[in-house]
Amino acid sequence: MKAIFQVFFLTLVSMVLFSSCSDDDIENGRTRPSGQQTDNQYVNNWVYEKMDSFYLWRDKLPAKENINFDSSPYDFLDGLIYPFNEQTHEGDRFSWIQESYVDLVNSLNGVSSSDLGFDYNVYLKAEGSTEVIYEVLYIKKNTKAEKSGLKRGDIIEKVDNTTVTLDNWSSLLYQNKNSYTFSLVNQSNPITVEVTSNYIENPIYYSNIYTKGSHKIGYLIYNFFSQDKGDGTKSYDTALADEFSNFYSAGITDLILDLRYNPGGYVESSKYIASAIVPNRDISKLYVYYKYNDLIQQAYQENYGEEVFNNYFADKIAISNRTTYPIPKLGDKLNNTLYVLVTRNTMSASELIINGLRPYMNVVLIGQTTIGKNVGSFSFYEPNDSRNKWGLQPICFQTYNSLGKSEYAAGFIPDDGFEVYENMAPLGDTDEMFLATAIAKITGSPLPSAKKNSPDLKPIGSSLNKKGTKGILINPAQFNKLKTTSLKNN
Repeated sequence: MKAIFQVFFLTLVSMVLFSSCSDDDIENGRTRPSGQQTDNQYVNNWVYEKMDSFYLWRDKLPAKENINFDSSPYDFLDGLIYPFNEQTHEGDRFSWIQESYVDLVNSLNGVSSSDLGFDYNVYLKAEGSTEVIYEVLYIKKNTKAEKSGLKRGDIIEKVDNTTVTLDNWSSLLYQNKNSYTFSLVNQSNPITVEVTSNYIENPIYYSNIYTKGSHKIGYLIYNFFSQDKGDGTKSYDTALADEFSNFYSAGITDLILDLRYNPGGYVESSKYIASAIVPNRDISKLYVYYKYNDLIQQAYQENYGEEVFNNYFADKIAISNRTTYPIPKLGDKLNNTLYVLVTRNTMSASELIINGLRPYMNVVLIGQTTIGKNVGSFSFYEPNDSRNKWGLQPICFQTYNSLGKSEYAAGFIPDDGFEVYENMAPLGDTDEMFLATAIAKITGSPLPSAKKNSPDLKPIGSSLNKKGTKGILINPAQFNKLKTTSLKNN
């Protein structure tokens, strides 16, 4: 059985792994034919096989005979994961498994069968309280929420007349309903929002150019790294190239890249963005390279040599074997500095751009400390297996820039050490705190007075953590090169 997978946080091609197990699998110390396994045992044996080949901390896995293969796949994976240490930032906090691989694959491209139409942060209402609130970050374009009256900065305290609490906040908005009615803080009239069916989200949310004295400033909000809606057209990548071409033609002197709501996505898109921004672009220069567990590292190196671990800047977007799209040299217009807006929701491919560009230019971070995901994962699923519809997302490698730097597991800290908090002005408004701070840094103007303020509420979660783009993906078409790679499992 061949496993199909996509790769998070990876720019080089990856292999389609042949099944290394026989038709008989060990279950709790006993050999049992696959046809006699329960559904949980069947799926969990598949999970263990993938983890035992690809998991970055493969040497930390418990012995197979000591594991309960009868548990649910969720609990089973939890029992395999190398525990994360909050003090040392060693270990795994990002691997996950999903019951429907179809939902997983769709979410990676911003496709949803049922979408709320907005993203939000979650806060504890008061110290010592069990009540929780949702704060709306932005309304997604072309959704029913856009016409509902709900807006950025609205605070939801009840959903369908149910108070939001620590016990229900993660599930209350995911009840497979056609609509939800929200009671808002300091508003007497509730708002009903219909969900949007079969929604396709464009990651390019907003762009503008601001002229401030001698500075012409380009501004782009980019909310996840996706090449297209899953149709192979690279339509989002080429649209990004067009945005940068427009900035180039307009003669911008400075660029603000807003990644504060961006949890990651395709590394190829990350590379194309970095290639447009890097000064004096040279496609022989390294953008990023990767390290795997000893088993995978050896297999790749023996079959393809050291170059297979390296990813370089690009001049063109590869749409197909015969079709390409030019990437503008916007970096040549800039003052050797990129301004990036970041928050606690910024991770993976977003952090990869920061780390990958720092050897070549000044990258100024404005906002809050990022998540700190310097590792990546593969997506495994079996589309032709009627007994296994799960999607597995284990951490499989670590990423490094051209200087060998990868020390951001604790997150990237904003420049000057001060954190910026949102005042919930409309996105793109020059009074919006993040944008205002970036413009002030660019122009040398006094920083907004609220820059050093602390938030009044304790953050406990975000809808952005539910997005499937929690990493970096590789184009599945690139798998073919390595599908014959064999692993020496000694």
